[in-house]
Amino acid sequence: MKTHYHTIKSFCKIIIELCFRLRQALCPMETPKIIGLCGHKHSGKSYVAARIAASLTKKGYTVQRLSFADRVREYESALWSFKIGRILDDMRDNLEIPEEVCRRIGMRLLLLRLDPRSWFKERATKKRRFLLQRLGTEVFRNHVSNYYWINALLQSINKSVDFVVVDDTRFVNEASICNMMVRVFGPASVEEAADAHSSENPDSIPHAFEINNSSREETPNVDQVVKHAISL
Repeated sequence: MKTHYHTIKSFCKIIIELCFRLRQALCPMETPKIIGLCGHKHSGKSYVAARIAASLTKKGYTVQRLSFADRVREYESALWSFKIGRILDDMRDNLEIPEEVCRRIGMRLLLLRLDPRSWFKERATKKRRFLLQRLGTEVFRNHVSNYYWINALLQSINKSVDFVVVDDTRFVNEASICNMMVRVFGPASVEEAADAHSSENPDSIPHAFEINNSSREETPNVDQVVKHAISL
């Protein structure tokens, strides 16, 4: 029975991915140019994305900022009770989740059959980022489709703008929808303390530009990125 379940699940994932690629090939969407950013956590991707968006806006272009994590957070809040959802919404990703909320989340995952084993096993890592990683990757990417969050982001794009800046491109297939990729390097302490989770491996993502955001005293230079984006 278990073998049949995994066979059907794998078949469904293949069908979903084939449909996604077929739609891209036969019905290419008229979308703005997408600028993707990748880098280790705390490297300053959101800050650099804001600088790029501000520079493009200053030059007269319209810009929309999006992130794959926005959709993950929306789903995360929808899974829990109103009270837990409010607590998580008010938290930053690197803060510890209260113990009582941890227990309730674990039980909720158990009831929803969303594989709570890793949650209970790594109770010492009670940060919201851990929960978002498991929900976004282990649950939806691994069990539904590798293109699940890509489709969700594409549906959120405002097609009337000139550029979309995505500040959390974490996988190669997410980078494939971007017209250009930028790698952000943070301080040495950030680069050395990289997260081992599969969603935190920017080295695997091809990129055309690199931005050094290692100094808090100096503003990262985004001029070359903006110039290339305009030329696309």
